[in-house]
Amino acid sequence: MIADRSTHGASARLLSALVLLGPLEPRYVELSLGAMKVTTTEILALGFLGSALATIIASRRFVQALQTPLAITVMAWIGVHLIAALVVDDVDNARMEALKFTLRVATGAALSVASAEVLRRAEARTLLARAFVASLAIIAVIGVLERMLGAPFEKVLDLFHGEPTWLLGEKRLSTVFWHANTCAAYFELVAPFALVGFAFASHRSARIAHGLLLACVAVLLSLTYSRAGLGAAAFTSTLIAIASLRARRHRMLGVASIVYALVAVTSFFANPHMRARIGLRAGHMYGVTFTMPDTCAYHLGDSPRRRVVVRNVGDIPLADSQAPGAITFVWFDGESGEPVKIDPVYTPFDHIDPGERKTVEAELVLPVAPGTYILLFDVAREGVLWLSDIGNPPATEPCAIVAAGEPLPEGPVHHAGFSQRFGLDAAQKLRPRYRELERAQYWNAAWELFRRHPWLGIGPDRFRVEYRHWVSSDAWDPRARTHSILAETAVDTGLAGLVVLLALGGLVLSQGRRAWRRFAHSPSREAALGVAIACGLAGFALHSMVDQFLTYTQIYVIFWPAVGLSAALASREETT
Repeated sequence: MIADRSTHGASARLLSALVLLGPLEPRYVELSLGAMKVTTTEILALGFLGSALATIIASRRFVQALQTPLAITVMAWIGVHLIAALVVDDVDNARMEALKFTLRVATGAALSVASAEVLRRAEARTLLARAFVASLAIIAVIGVLERMLGAPFEKVLDLFHGEPTWLLGEKRLSTVFWHANTCAAYFELVAPFALVGFAFASHRSARIAHGLLLACVAVLLSLTYSRAGLGAAAFTSTLIAIASLRARRHRMLGVASIVYALVAVTSFFANPHMRARIGLRAGHMYGVTFTMPDTCAYHLGDSPRRRVVVRNVGDIPLADSQAPGAITFVWFDGESGEPVKIDPVYTPFDHIDPGERKTVEAELVLPVAPGTYILLFDVAREGVLWLSDIGNPPATEPCAIVAAGEPLPEGPVHHAGFSQRFGLDAAQKLRPRYRELERAQYWNAAWELFRRHPWLGIGPDRFRVEYRHWVSSDAWDPRARTHSILAETAVDTGLAGLVVLLALGGLVLSQGRRAWRRFAHSPSREAALGVAIACGLAGFALHSMVDQFLTYTQIYVIFWPAVGLSAALASREETT
């Protein structure tokens, strides 16, 4: 009995450490195990699974643990991935890569079954709930530092992810996660634990601390600029509020949920970048007009600067410390209309506020042959976007390049085929990647792949490889996902995987309904925790319809233990 309690306590502490530290996954620290590379988070996950297995064996519950509905569903989930991996066409080591990914899927899913067994004890559930809140506090502090310190703090965040996520020239909050949407999903999953902590705090200081944390998270969530995050947060909070307000003796949880949702929604709509993204004031965020007062004519071999008057007719500045502004050029052949291969030169400019105009001396590199060309100018926010990508017409003008010693034309240069529409069409042809990264493009590719392989799919983690056949080479990203859990599952594992995924969703929904009924009759802290987890998982599932998160280690070490905790609470109710 003492040994059983000791192993149980060790497993509970390892699970809490996994939830607390799992999202803090440094990308440069890996352990090589044969053909696989294991991250620090995966090492923690494997350590917990080993400890949990020892606990289950010591408790003589191994057979019972495998007979639960959750375990049966999880084994089916792992099994369908394994079968889909084994039937992959073994080209370019594809089968081995699919099997390695399946091993990661199995590790994540097994966390739910192991967690459900370890969390059968109340002290383990309490410890894990505190770990979730502590993890949320750590990520919130990192988010505040990221927003306050800006670019200098990126050196710290570079330990966890690559380049920042941007929206219309504004940096999106991503903290330690690879993408801002993933950060939003994390907040959706974990914030309900803080809501329960606030509602059931035994001391005033604890309630204040939880309240400040929730207010901070609501604002930080808005800075991810995730539309689905906004919808999921509002959906989750609404469900929790409805469940709480139905309870006769404890409505603090519902009040806290409503206030949290209001702060998040208000923060979203108070931000002009977010209003633009959801369709309000679209097209008015960025606006630029160009005036070129001088004749565009140069001698071959010159190294000129072209005077361009840039006027900001939009609503926000054209440059800031996070993304400096610059103007650059592209030459087009006057006869063929094709771009001339010249490395672009970027001429930076200072801050240009809305309504302000500024003259920029844009540096030029001339074509090597005389003739009539079309010169295009566009404004960029460095490393973020070109204004023509979002529909702002670039400046275009005919330009004469004449041999050295010949006279330059005195008046404006004319070109018979030139039109003002030329600039926008040409700029968008130069950079197709912006359009090829839209969700519709991913979903169209996913649908075609599913139609070709409907039963078992193309194999786990194979979409990101096959997607290269749907886009240009400069638009293909080897990390590409379908941006939907349904689409990703359908492509990877076919109808078989979809059936198991729906079964898992039905199981979690069933657990949530039991928690809902229990809280209505007995609004205890654990009953509230069950409702909060179920609602958080429901919001996460809603967001997952337009994004895919379970392939990321930082998220699956949060999601699967939450599923296990939900199952443990449901099992406790049945036992009671």
